[in-house]
Amino acid sequence: MKKTHSKIAAALSAAVLAVSGASALQASAVSLSPVSQNILLHEPSAMSMYLHVECGLRFLNGNYWNTGDVNTCSTSAGGTTTYISAGQVRGGGYTTTYSGSHSGALSGTAGFARKLAVDYFGTDHYIRMGGAGKNFQARVGDQIALGTIDRNGNYNISQVDFVTKVTGSSFEFAYADKDDSYKIHWFDTASIHNGAYLDANGNLLQILYVERPMQAGDVNGDTKVDYQDYISAIKVANNTYSYASNVDRQFVRAAANVNCDGIVNGADYGIILSNFNGGVLNNYGFVTSV
Repeated sequence: MKKTHSKIAAALSAAVLAVSGASALQASAVSLSPVSQNILLHEPSAMSMYLHVECGLRFLNGNYWNTGDVNTCSTSAGGTTTYISAGQVRGGGYTTTYSGSHSGALSGTAGFARKLAVDYFGTDHYIRMGGAGKNFQARVGDQIALGTIDRNGNYNISQVDFVTKVTGSSFEFAYADKDDSYKIHWFDTASIHNGAYLDANGNLLQILYVERPMQAGDVNGDTKVDYQDYISAIKVANNTYSYASNVDRQFVRAAANVNCDGIVNGADYGIILSNFNGGVLNNYGFVTSV
């Protein structure tokens, strides 16, 4: 098992190269300050740089995500359906069973939100939190799926927001409008009240699920890094961690192996204990492979 922690340089370099028509595989050719990815949860300047590339150069407000190429948009409605890999998604605690697909391809409003997340965080591993709840607070990078659930429990997604800024219970977001040929919008606003989504017009909308990038050090899969993850990492290292039958052990171990040496041991849980702060693991990013 091997994983690396992503850097903002890689994510933004890929975005810059995509704008210029170069391959994202050549991202290292662009020199940008290697700020640790989890700093993005706190640093407005990092998001400003990202927005300059995404909404200022590539996915322009009022254009359409409909060209069949994940890195481009067009000035006309209609066009070709654009698909992007859904990546690897697990439920809270890294459970492998929940309503919806764990992998495959995304398109439309969900695909656009995922594209923004991949560019910003440089990872393709996510945790899905189901439904609304009084304790839910939006976080930068959240992909919030809105819509309805039919009598058979199937999701009917109307919109997926990518959160770009959080101020208290209010947040700004970008999305591709499903009802308008996936027209791109930036800087719309909404808020969360007692776990419910309140749009700018005062309408309450149903949250189907929220997906967040998987943080290094989040061993128990609750989307934050704290003392409980330190204890969990010790148990993983000692082979005493209690894995539920539907938990993906690879995900747990990938989150615990924060120094990326392929072994979960004292070096890893020592890093967690010394560096977790405010729900993130300072100077360690997001899990990019398992």
